[in-house]
Amino acid sequence: MDSLPINGLDIAVIVVLLVSALLAFMRGFVHEILSIGAWVGAVLCAMYGLPYVRPFANDLIPFTWAADGAAAIALFLIGLLVLSLITNTLSKSVKASALNALDRSLGFLFGLARAAVILAIMLMVGDWLMGPDKRPDWMQSAKTLPLIQITADGIKQIIPDQLMAAEDATKDAAGTAKGVIELKDTFDRLTQPTPESGDGAPDGAYSDKERRDMERLLQGTSIEDAGKALMDSGLLTPQQQQAAQRLMNDPALQARARAEAQKMLSGGKIDPAKAAQARELLAKSGLDPSIQVQIEQMISSGSIDPSKAQEIQRLLQSQALPQSGAAPQ
Repeated sequence: MDSLPINGLDIAVIVVLLVSALLAFMRGFVHEILSIGAWVGAVLCAMYGLPYVRPFANDLIPFTWAADGAAAIALFLIGLLVLSLITNTLSKSVKASALNALDRSLGFLFGLARAAVILAIMLMVGDWLMGPDKRPDWMQSAKTLPLIQITADGIKQIIPDQLMAAEDATKDAAGTAKGVIELKDTFDRLTQPTPESGDGAPDGAYSDKERRDMERLLQGTSIEDAGKALMDSGLLTPQQQQAAQRLMNDPALQARARAEAQKMLSGGKIDPAKAAQARELLAKSGLDPSIQVQIEQMISSGSIDPSKAQEIQRLLQSQALPQSGAAPQ
């Protein structure tokens, strides 16, 4: 397998395409289209026919939910049976005519298109669950991935914007909820009374492990949003509110943010992504808002010359960090 120019995913994709195309070739284009129409029609039959048969189903079954379910299933099966018989009749008529060759050829193409759409939807679902940046190596190296990606992009183009916005909102809400849970667990752990510190950290101060945990939680905009949501949620006790405030103002995290900002703003071009990252670091640095505004104005031009870089470094070092364990203002 390693010596082949394709991997296992490519082979699976080819098999799916061929099986779908051959099945559609044998059945014919008319049969495939009418089969899809039969399933859609059966669903519509169940949806629109249920209100008319519900009274009869309730007379036979005492439970309303069971009566509705049984009636809907019965309507669906009856509709599918009737429409399938019509489909087979029309399909046989086409196969017996001079259009048989054209019907099979179009069916083969339809089978390929159907398989491509199914594979693209599977890719979209996988990206939605894991994220495009977390695809495994065997998927990234597949020769057929670009073709599937093109199909997936085409499907996204025809999906209404409202559905795409709802998908993004669902993912954002899930990320925020996860961040809230993580922050709540951290605050619970930090505010539980402990007999003594096992790593020599003074009372009221964070240990190195706690700082690493807090720094991990504070990385990324979604986690920051989760922290704000948690502060506004009313889930925290007064003691945990104080711990949350100390968490956001911890000197070790502020010093780390300032050091990264100094390194990033030492000179050169500043693209929009880099500028946005610099603003996030400044927001975490604990600097006075007026100092942050001055630095942001200097980087807004898109480049930092030596004189600007020197002034930025001076501003970043102009305000001392608060003492560890100091009460928040």
